[in-house]
Amino acid sequence: MQGMTRAISAKCRVPRVLAWAVVLAAVVPGCRREPRLDGEPRGPGVPRSSTTEPAATRADEPGSSGGPAAVPAGEAGSAEGPNAAAGAFEERVPPVPSGWVAGTRFAPPPPVPLGDVPATSGFNFLTNAGFEDGTEPWWYFPDRPHWGGFTVTTATAREGRWSARLELKVDETHPPPDKTHIRGVIHDVRTPVLPNVVSGSYYVETWERGEVDTYTQFVVIVAGAAMSGGSVKNQQLRYLLAGIDHPPFGIANAKFVYVTREQPAVGQWVRFERNLTADFLEYWGELPERFENVRILFEVRYDNMDVSNPPRIHAVVHFDDLYLGT
Repeated sequence: MQGMTRAISAKCRVPRVLAWAVVLAAVVPGCRREPRLDGEPRGPGVPRSSTTEPAATRADEPGSSGGPAAVPAGEAGSAEGPNAAAGAFEERVPPVPSGWVAGTRFAPPPPVPLGDVPATSGFNFLTNAGFEDGTEPWWYFPDRPHWGGFTVTTATAREGRWSARLELKVDETHPPPDKTHIRGVIHDVRTPVLPNVVSGSYYVETWERGEVDTYTQFVVIVAGAAMSGGSVKNQQLRYLLAGIDHPPFGIANAKFVYVTREQPAVGQWVRFERNLTADFLEYWGELPERFENVRILFEVRYDNMDVSNPPRIHAVVHFDDLYLGT
């Protein structure tokens, strides 16, 4: 993973000589740092509801202290959201999940326990659903070559100041690591109660897809004690938000749900909402039972890449104002 570089420039000015006195003044060298966002995480993706609205510009405010590494406000970067256009945004990099060290086995962070879920509607199972409090408990798979991480940024936001930023890039300096690659954020909750609503908003900052399956989606996985992938007993709903009009691959324990089959709108916040109870009944024929954990993933990804002749891809997607609950 590559580190953010900062170019420092300074210029000095010498005042003119006055008629009666020689005044020498040196202007303290000023610095303008320009972080490079190169697509790599710095550190160690017929609708029931879909609306589009312009992105709102957020006022620049000081960020919170502590937590993940941050790019201070007022420093320029390569993001293209409303705040970035004004040359002022902050960006935070998540710590490596579970303190994972390369060459060791990765254990995902434990699910967030919910305790008693209120019977009334309006209870969000997700913690830090708008990314206003840093990056945790959101995480990614640091040990999988086909997975990459995320940052949170003030470049654009649907609610508050922050959103999650996912950047997918393939070019001469970023060759594809595999025929599939994902940039995403993951959240696990421990609950025996099936959430019945999932909603949120996404903003496509950049969309250069090439001739390969490139799309953004969210995935809901209902599972028992094991949630590690492979031949485990879980049921999935994979919601294709935009960018693809066909199933990207076959998977026995998942159903694909098209929120739209169109290419995404660029430069606009798009809201989505689904009824999980209705979708499980429609696509699986019954509701899941006897489970302990629910996992949700928000991703931008490509599949079926010809790694010997890869096209150029550059996709940047933000997620914000996320909800999984009653």
